[in-house]
Order: sequence, then structure tokens, then C-alpha cells
Amino acid sequence: MPDEIHFIDDKPAASLRSVFSPRRIALGIGACAVCFALAAGVLRYRAYLDELARAFHCENQLRQIGVALEKYQSDHGKFPPAVTYDPSGKAWHSWRALILPYLENGKYAGKYRYDEPWDGPNNVKLIPQMPPAYAIQSARTGGPGLSNVRTFVGPSAILRPIAPVTTVAGVTDGTSSTVSAFESSLPVPWTKPEEPSMDVPGLSQLVGVGRPGGGFLALFADGSVKYLPGGLDDQTIRSLMTRDGKEVVNPSALSAPAGPPPAGPR
Repeated sequence: MPDEIHFIDDKPAASLRSVFSPRRIALGIGACAVCFALAAGVLRYRAYLDELARAFHCENQLRQIGVALEKYQSDHGKFPPAVTYDPSGKAWHSWRALILPYLENGKYAGKYRYDEPWDGPNNVKLIPQMPPAYAIQSARTGGPGLSNVRTFVGPSAILRPIAPVTTVAGVTDGTSSTVSAFESSLPVPWTKPEEPSMDVPGLSQLVGVGRPGGGFLALFADGSVKYLPGGLDDQTIRSLMTRDGKEVVNPSALSAPAGPPPAGPR
């Protein structure tokens, strides 16, 4: 039987050329680019919402601490000292431990023992059991039992490490203009009686927890919480931390949104 010769019909090829024309390829690439851009925008916006939610949560935590400080002040007629010492001069308790009976309606009262130091046999077991109010950003910058909630100490600080302890009347700069606690870049065990001094250089390196824009949350002595921007110089930070420095600083003029500007789809 003679071999048959088959001729290829060029109609399918012409049809393919029509489907994959340069114009359609360009349109397809453009559509893919738009989809990728939209997806990236959605992810950025989701990251923004996550950061905003985290900031609001941390703000609520600081407000709880502010309420505890207010209750302590109401009962004792003064703010707690930043650090207490035993007769030999050894640091025993942190202000974070002193306000435990007033935190979350006294939920933690009775667990911490004030007749032994912060690292005594009972109290050292409580370090991993840090109250949630002190757990600001701990997953990012620390670990179990490490808190970023700090205060500055010094003769003009609101939570002083030595007598006389500050009363409301002693906050002559005004409670709405004086910071009592803030988010710090240096976490410590939450029960440890150790706070940075405001009288040393480099204060700007001690504030903030890596939020977008470099800002940080600050708790003021009147119980309010403000988000302060990054890039503040040492003198401005010191002015906000001192209770009687007679500096003219308006925290509301410095305050910034609690998160970065949204970078979502346009």
C-alpha cells in the first residue's frame, strides 16, 4: 500500500497566533501586574491593621497600669517608689510589684511576697507568670517574664527611687504633662527593681519598641496614654519625664497616631 502523505493544516496555527497576539500578551502581563500590586497592597494594609490593633491593645494595657498607679496613690497618698531597698541597701522590689494589689481588681494580690526580695525563692517563680498588663511587645523584644514597661528614675522623676516619695502636689509640671511609664527598648524581668536614669545621655535609645516610625506609647501621671513620635531628642524626653522641671512641653502637640499611615490599595 503506497505511503500516504499528510499535509498539515495551518488553520490551528493561525488560531494560536490570534490567541497569543502581542496585544493580548501585553494585556495579560498588565493584568497580572495589577493583581500582584493589589495583593501586595492588601498585605501591606493587613500589616497596618495588625500593627494598629497591637498598638491599641498596648495602649489599653498601659491604661490598666495607670489605674493601678492612681489607686495606689489614692490609698497611700503618694506614688510608689520606683525601687525599694532593704536595710543593707540592696534593691528589693520594683514599682511594678508594688502596684500588684491594684492591678486588674487585685487579681494578683497575695501571690507576690514583700517579705523577701524580688528574686527570693517564692518571687522568682512568679517571673514567668507576668501579668498581661506588663507584656507589652514582649513577644518581639523579650521573652517570658520580660517587660518593656519602664520608668526613668532621678531626683525629678515622678517614681523616685529614694525618699521623699512623690505626691500629686509634687508634680508641679502637671500630671497631664509628666510621664510616669513608657515603652522601653530594653526589657527586664518584670519584678526586677532596676530602672534607667534620666540623668545620663542617650535617653532616645531607651524609648520605643520597634514600632513603625520609631514612636512609643507613654503613660502620663493623669492616667492618659499618648503615642509619642520617634526622633525626640534627649532634652525633650527628659522634659516629659521630669515632674518639676518647669519645662514647657505640650504632649498633645507631640502625640502621633498609634500606628503607621495605611499603605493599602489605592
